[in-house]
Amino acid sequence: MNLITVCLWLEKLREEYNNRYAQMRKEKGERRNDSSEEPIVINSGFRSKMLNYVVGGEQDSNHLTGCAADIRCKDCTQAVRYAALLIELFQKAKKDWDEIIIEKKGVKFWLHFAVRPERNRCKVTCITL
Repeated sequence: MNLITVCLWLEKLREEYNNRYAQMRKEKGERRNDSSEEPIVINSGFRSKMLNYVVGGEQDSNHLTGCAADIRCKDCTQAVRYAALLIELFQKAKKDWDEIIIEKKGVKFWLHFAVRPERNRCKVTCITL
């Protein structure tokens, strides 16, 4: 159920992101072959304890329970847009999320997003690794 919940929120994010920014891309002359929609690219979802250890995840990571996903971002702007849209979607639904973390390592950006069945903290953080 945890993975399904995360995926449903990711689909809402993908839909809202494309609704808001597809027109902006068209105006800039950017074109895509697939009607200008962009997918949400997931770097990491559920992790076993061993994989979590190998990638340096926290011992109590939300990935271990299928409550989290790491979303690849082209740049900082996209990471911030994803974070803002997720917060807006949760507020509109009157629901809580656990954590949204904008992460950067070198020139790569990703957004860690987690929602748990209970005890969500609505925590937002930015970190550089």
